[in-house]
Parts: sequence; structure tokens; C-alpha cells
Amino acid sequence: MIELTTNKNNIIKKRITIVLLIALIVILYTIIRPILTNPETYKNSYTYLNEKLSNAKMLTLGSSSASLIVSLLPEDAGTPIANELAELSGYLLIVVSVIFMEQYLMTTVGFVASSIILPIACLFGIIATLIESESKTKLKEYATRLAIFGICITLVIPIGCFCGQNIEAMNSLSIETALNDAKQANEIIKSIPNETQNKNIFERVGDFFASLWNNASEAYEWSKSVLSDFLSSIAVMLITTIAIPLLVFFCFLWLIRFITKRDFVKLILGFQNKHLN
Repeated sequence: MIELTTNKNNIIKKRITIVLLIALIVILYTIIRPILTNPETYKNSYTYLNEKLSNAKMLTLGSSSASLIVSLLPEDAGTPIANELAELSGYLLIVVSVIFMEQYLMTTVGFVASSIILPIACLFGIIATLIESESKTKLKEYATRLAIFGICITLVIPIGCFCGQNIEAMNSLSIETALNDAKQANEIIKSIPNETQNKNIFERVGDFFASLWNNASEAYEWSKSVLSDFLSSIAVMLITTIAIPLLVFFCFLWLIRFITKRDFVKLILGFQNKHLN
């Protein structure tokens, strides 16, 4: 009699589990997926990435302008610094590319997780509930791993943006200084052609430098200051755009590997089965 009651309870629990998993699949497609694929869900992250993208574009333009200005210093005094400033454009191009990729991946990863990974995890759970073979435990393991993986990859970029935003807030002064240098360099380039037109470009640049700085040494000091400001701001951008998301991803990867270890999963599943029986 007790055995019949236990079997009946197990059947009821299995049916409840299957119904809940089917309901979860329906919720994933009808409620979760529209939320995770809607850009408004990541409004704060998009705002942060758009602002960073605008700053990166400004710094790219500014580094090119500053490189041109410094290269025109007399006797090639600023050539090494001009070359360094020109090379910074390559790093900024990487930053811009990664920002575009993060903006694209935000909703794409949400779609993949809610439409493919998590529903498959639920299907594995349903099959594992129905069968009574040796594959039961393996299917439960796969379901657990897929569920954890789907949740983690959905959170990587938003958490990375949150951490990056806080880091940039602490280094806002260096970024603001570099942006001001970029604006100044762009304004200098724009104003050079407006000088006296009966002089060649080098004479016009020389006259313009004379109106900004008393001598070439001051212009050289300005170029060193600009290079230092750009290096500081680009370092912060590289950390917040590339290093932090990668660090978050590897932390999640470690967490996934730890939680989904065979012994750990078996321990959890064994604990659940013990209470179900």
C-alpha cells in the first residue's frame, strides 16, 4: 500500500514537473523572448555604449588632427609624437568595432538564449522526467548546464557595461581632458585654411602656431600633453570595452564550469531525487 502511494506521488510529481517545464517553454517564447530582444530592455547599456562610441569617434578624429598639427612643427621636432598619435587611431578603431559588436550582440544573445538554449534545456528536462534509463541523469546534467549557460551569456554584456560605466566614472577627468584636446586639435585644423591665402600651407601653419604658442618648445610641450591625455583615456576605454567584458565572461565561464561539474550536478540531482522518493 505504501509502495503504491509512493509510486502515485512520483507520477503526480513527474506530471507537475512536465507541465511546469512546458509552461516555462511557453513563457520563454511569449514573454521572455520579446523582453530580451527589445532594445528598451538594455536602455542604460545602449545609452552608455552610444556615449562611449561618440567619445571614441571624437578621439579618433582628434588623434588624427593632433598628429597632423604636431608633424608640422619646425625641424621635425614633433615627428615621433605625431607617429605615436597616428598609431592611437588603430587602437580606437578596435574600441569602435567592439562597441558596435556589443550593441549587436546584446539583443542577439538574448534571442539565442530565450529561443534556443533555454527551451532545449527544458526539453532535456522533460525527456529526463519521462524516461527511466541510464540516460536520465545525463539528460538532467545537460539541461542544468544549458540553463546556466543561457542565463550567464545573457548577463555578460549588461554586467560588463555596468562595471565599465563605474570605472569610466572614476576616470571621467582624464577622458574629459582628452576630449577637450581632441576638440581643440579639430578646431586648429579647421581654422588653418582661414589664414591669409597668399601664403603656402607651411607659412600659414607657422603663423597660426605663433598665434597659439610663443615658440616651438611650447608647441612641443602641448603635443606631449595631448599624447599623455590620449594615452590615459584610450587605456581606460580599452579596459572598459575589452578587458572588463572578457573578465566578466571568464568569471561566468568559471562559474558555469564549477556549477556544472559532474560531481556537483550529481550531488544536487541526488539530493532532489532523495527528497522526491
